[in-house]
Amino acid sequence: MRRSLLLLGWLLACGGSDKGTGGGPGPGPPPPEMFRDGRVMVDNQTLYPVEVTYLNEVRADAPRIVRTEVGSGALQDVSGEVLPGGLELELDLVLLLPREKGYRVRRKAKVTVDGEVIVRLSLEVASDPFSVLIQVTSAETEAAKP
Repeated sequence: MRRSLLLLGWLLACGGSDKGTGGGPGPGPPPPEMFRDGRVMVDNQTLYPVEVTYLNEVRADAPRIVRTEVGSGALQDVSGEVLPGGLELELDLVLLLPREKGYRVRRKAKVTVDGEVIVRLSLEVASDPFSVLIQVTSAETEAAKP
């Protein structure tokens, strides 16, 4: 009996326990206190102005829609205020094409606030507004580039 208990204890110590009771397949996202407060900037490297819209739910009792137009070639704050770290946003990005084109190009970008976040829009093919590329990065990463 004592030998069985020792063997069971050894198996549990060596990782022989039920893995299904663990925290999941891997580490989850860091807790919100690990994120830094910050702003969201849009770097519009397209030929067209872009309208950026998101739902600001910082105050649960008073959510509001924030809408900003960013000109072609401009880098602009679209958050409207310093946002709490870890806040997840879904940005609605609309390229404002000339009226005669008869359509608009709309994309979504998910962003988690962690310091200053930059959302860069560019066109893979300059003449094709549907070839929008979206890159989300941090200001620190951008500053470290040569």
